[in-house]
Amino acid sequence: MAELDFIPWGLDVQWPSRLWLDFLEGPAAGPFWGVDLGHANDAAALYVCTYPRARFDAAMAGRAGVDDQLREIAFTVTHQLINRVLAGSRVTGDEHAALRSRLRQHAKEQAAAYETWESARWQIAAGESTSREIPARLIELSGWQSGFAVLDEEYVAVHCLGADPRDITLSQVLDPAAYDFTFDDVKHPSTPPARIPGEG
Repeated sequence: MAELDFIPWGLDVQWPSRLWLDFLEGPAAGPFWGVDLGHANDAAALYVCTYPRARFDAAMAGRAGVDDQLREIAFTVTHQLINRVLAGSRVTGDEHAALRSRLRQHAKEQAAAYETWESARWQIAAGESTSREIPARLIELSGWQSGFAVLDEEYVAVHCLGADPRDITLSQVLDPAAYDFTFDDVKHPSTPPARIPGEG
């Protein structure tokens, strides 16, 4: 049994008909340095990924050449974007490996240029009738759109297909039961990330 010792962010809208824990970043026994929550209906899917900043920065500090933590979160976003695109592709074998290699290089190049990504403003729900805006950066690849924002204690990333990443409202997930897990009993999902439940 592992614990999730930080509060993740989720999508604050009514349209999802399915909510689920999509992926955990970190060792199986924790501590985790990231969590992805999935939101979908028949027309759209949107994933919200939460990374506690201090833990994420510490996890990335061992990587050679890391001198810009925003570039590192941008690379994480572009890498996950590529994984989501590839999960829906029909490319296999050597062709898949070659495409993954090219896209990984593309991710590095795009991450290094994160300051040129499209700007957006996301809403943070702070109560019944109050909210605040935070700046976000957006990137797109093959129909998927992704972005990230920096909060006081977390980095938050969003990946979406069939939804507008410029019109995002986020709120903290204080009770994760709707996503079918609890804070004191969480484990890596048995299905691969980036797959919408029910899709082949």
